Amino acid sequence: MSGRFILMAAGLLAGILIGIGGWLPACLLLLWLLVKTTRNLVIVVSLAILVGLGRGLIDTQQWRQPPVPQGSIVIPATALKLKEGYASFTGRAANGVIVSGRGSVNQAVAARLKSNNQPLVLHDQYQIKRLAPARNQFEFDYATYVWQTQQLAYELVKPQLNFESRSPQNIAELVDGWRVHLFDYFEQLPTKVRQYAKGLFLGQLDEDFLTQRQAFVDLGIFHVFSVSGMHLFAIIAGLYWFAARLRVPQGLVDLSLIVLLPLLLLLLPLGAGLWRAVWMRLAGIVNDHLQLGFSGLDLFSFVLMVNLFWQPRVLLTMGGQLTYLLTGLLVALPAMRSWQLNWRLVLASMPVIAWHTFSFNILTVLFNWLLMPIFELGVMPGLAIALLLPHATLTATFDDGLQLLENGLVSLSRVPGQIVTGAFPSWLALIGVVVMLTVIVAKHWLAAACWFVTVFGWCWYQPNYRVVMFDVGQGDAILIETPFHQGALLIDTGGRIFGKTTNPPVRRAIVPYLHARGYARLDTLLLTHPDMDHVGDAPLLSQLMPVGRLITTATSVQHQMIQKVAKQVQHVQLVAADDWLRIGPAKFQVVSPKAQTSGDPTKTNADSIVLYGKIGNSSWLLTGDAEKEAEEKNIMPRQLTADYLKVGHHGSKTSSTPALINSLHLKAALISAGVDNRYGHPHPETLATLAAAHVPWASTSERGMLWVEPGQNKQEDQLFGWLPTKEQSSNAGP
Repeated sequence: MSGRFILMAAGLLAGILIGIGGWLPACLLLLWLLVKTTRNLVIVVSLAILVGLGRGLIDTQQWRQPPVPQGSIVIPATALKLKEGYASFTGRAANGVIVSGRGSVNQAVAARLKSNNQPLVLHDQYQIKRLAPARNQFEFDYATYVWQTQQLAYELVKPQLNFESRSPQNIAELVDGWRVHLFDYFEQLPTKVRQYAKGLFLGQLDEDFLTQRQAFVDLGIFHVFSVSGMHLFAIIAGLYWFAARLRVPQGLVDLSLIVLLPLLLLLLPLGAGLWRAVWMRLAGIVNDHLQLGFSGLDLFSFVLMVNLFWQPRVLLTMGGQLTYLLTGLLVALPAMRSWQLNWRLVLASMPVIAWHTFSFNILTVLFNWLLMPIFELGVMPGLAIALLLPHATLTATFDDGLQLLENGLVSLSRVPGQIVTGAFPSWLALIGVVVMLTVIVAKHWLAAACWFVTVFGWCWYQPNYRVVMFDVGQGDAILIETPFHQGALLIDTGGRIFGKTTNPPVRRAIVPYLHARGYARLDTLLLTHPDMDHVGDAPLLSQLMPVGRLITTATSVQHQMIQKVAKQVQHVQLVAADDWLRIGPAKFQVVSPKAQTSGDPTKTNADSIVLYGKIGNSSWLLTGDAEKEAEEKNIMPRQLTADYLKVGHHGSKTSSTPALINSLHLKAALISAGVDNRYGHPHPETLATLAAAHVPWASTSERGMLWVEPGQNKQEDQLFGWLPTKEQSSNAGP
């Protein structure tokens, strides 16, 4: 029977890909099926393709017009998160549609919810909206991801959170209550033991684990915190060992697993890796006991088909791609030593990881070989003992050991080895997987070298200038790229004025974009003035990637936030009016502030750096937060003309006077402002000034990230917005 089901799975996948618009991989699969399908399997494979096509078309239609949640929303106890007076949740409406929401709760309600272990019901009338897409190019698209994995498309709009608890009404809600008690039990553990136990056994990482998380990602071993096959193998191996000590027959253990493993899917976060591992193990037990004679490849194919029918887009996610690629490789490869298997698995996964993250670590093979045994044979058994003896002296000692291990791993993550590939098309990633498989099977290393050269060449070939205005909410961050990576200048980083966030713009948008464009380091960071919405994320940026040069003013460099950055960069340059900056082939003149600035900490906008220069064929005036006084004293006396203006102070009426706008003779103006910001930026007065001068404008609050590719050699400039205009959205249909 071996081989039949893999052809059916390939046919089902090809049909789904056609249905959701993935024509290129679908055509490649169909060509492969044309070669491999024998005459007696033509009908079966054709039916699989048709079924997949229907499933893909249905999913596409649902994505365009998702079913609307209606009726009361039931929220599992563990799906509610409390933080600083707010509650966020994911639940299921009465008509079966999944929906998320977030709203404020008072202290009394929060205290009650913290001790709750029962399902919660939201009865109130509520309004919903589609989850918003990513607002920057190369930013992680949460809305797309949760549709692919959960078919979640809606969130509640400012709901009034009046929850009621009720008794569990099904096995899933009952198991969720057990999970609450499990979380409560984990809370009594020492800090490091708790963090690692929750991450390794429950797949949940606390917010205070963020720094360590990045270290594990850089080392290429973050998969240990994704509950999957490795964890399942450890659990099952421990169960068999314990049963053998008690002389329990293996057949009885297998039967117990048929009951326990599905419960595990309810108890732990349901990712593609865990889903695949559980059902492959269950299928293996049934196959062995009933002597059905299916091969490992047959079982793998069967589980893949079921998963595809349930989640048609599972193979569009990084987790889905890796779990099925590596499991298929494990099934196909003969038995071998662990280090031999390790480098093959890492090599096969490299194109997938590079395509999703724009980088890979060349030391991943070494790190996995050295560190995985430590986790499998040391950390996980130690955590299991600590769970049984939470208050023992041994557990406290183990907690200290975990801290030492973590310190070592953080230091190890700083060892140079991270290679930034940049973004490349999906067809090149697909070719990369095929190439790596040929290396594994036939040692065609030259093919692998050619693929890497092609990837790096693809990223390096950027012949045009590009000016990018990131959507960082209510803040500023502008990147100027020169042709062929000759230099890059980032002007401000954005930052949060009020409150804190675990995923600031520099982490979720700016650094991923820089990596996607092939920058492993930032040549120059210019901080215009020390307002938090301009420099708040600057220290984090200098931690996440090397910065060669910091440019700011003598006044701004005294600010505590900018001092943090200055300590981490190679060179600090202080500038004032009439100084010149060179970024690759581009030159910029500092227009403001003058050497003698106000020095008044309450007037930081008056000391904001203003740049003027030519980028390609276009001239630019970049004004930071400069206001009317700086415009009149420092800019207008120079009688500048500019094709493009970065509108001052997010479009405030205190900047961009009619006199300045009329004197510049602009082609367009760009505004950086947050969606529904509390200041009302851009102000109507500013927009009226631009309209009166017949200057077209674009704002990040409407279009997300903006970028201009200034023409060269008589080419026309091109202005892009990451999100469509309202007119484009309405014309595109649902």
